[in-house]
Amino acid sequence: MVFSSLLRGIRSVWTYRRVVLLFYLANLLAAFLVMYPFRAVLGKFAGWSLMGKFLAGRLDMDFFFELLKYRQEVFPALFGLLMVVAVLYWIAELFLSAGAFGVLLQGEGYSSPLFWRSAGTYFFRFVRIVLWGIPVFIAFYLIQFIEVGGQRLLFGRDPYQNVLYWGRWIRIGLQFLGFILWLMVLDYARIIAVATEERRMRVVVWQALRFVFGHFGKTFLLAFLLYAGGILVGLAYQPVSNALSAPSSVTIGLLFIVQQLYMMFRMALRVARFSSQAVLYQKMAGT
Repeated sequence: MVFSSLLRGIRSVWTYRRVVLLFYLANLLAAFLVMYPFRAVLGKFAGWSLMGKFLAGRLDMDFFFELLKYRQEVFPALFGLLMVVAVLYWIAELFLSAGAFGVLLQGEGYSSPLFWRSAGTYFFRFVRIVLWGIPVFIAFYLIQFIEVGGQRLLFGRDPYQNVLYWGRWIRIGLQFLGFILWLMVLDYARIIAVATEERRMRVVVWQALRFVFGHFGKTFLLAFLLYAGGILVGLAYQPVSNALSAPSSVTIGLLFIVQQLYMMFRMALRVARFSSQAVLYQKMAGT
């Protein structure tokens, strides 16, 4: 059931390619709004000097700290811009995901009127889901302290260095697990909100928690496969992008194309995740 849901989700990416494109354009616009002012600051600081040419390669941390020192007056404004863009991107992502779940659960292909109608109908419900999800996030965040308690119980207040070392890695793993579980609950809460037309979002979040942990083996395996695939592609992308670091127009153009292909893949993976989770929910719920 998990693998059939995953395959259906992957195959649906082409069917809902316009949804992928909308997510990609929102991501591209957010990146442009952040990077264009930052590029202007770099241009005024480095200009067309040899250092400016050198920046076409990998990031030089010495230069970055020098930039922080001599252009520190612009960074509060850039940080404020980053926060504003982050909030706007979060709003746009929720709005687009409302439309995406509307057409995905309808299951008859992309329909522009249905997409935008669903986006308008479910957007504020999705905002309330996120707000009700904050206590859930706090609960999952506290999972990492299981390791702290176990360490204190087994090894006392002064454990060996190797215990501390592996304990840090265990905490990182538990933090990642808690974050993935939180995202799973939010995804299934949005699916339930659209599928059942329930207007009480606290009820929706509770139903999502019950669904995720009531079918934990299936829901977690599906999420693990999707996130693991994204991580593997990201790891493969890094050496390719690092190799394209020569300060030439052709290399920079190739790097831009590779970056955009990677971003398009990430947006396609998001739609595949939404679709496969919606298919799994419909199978398990019998809808």
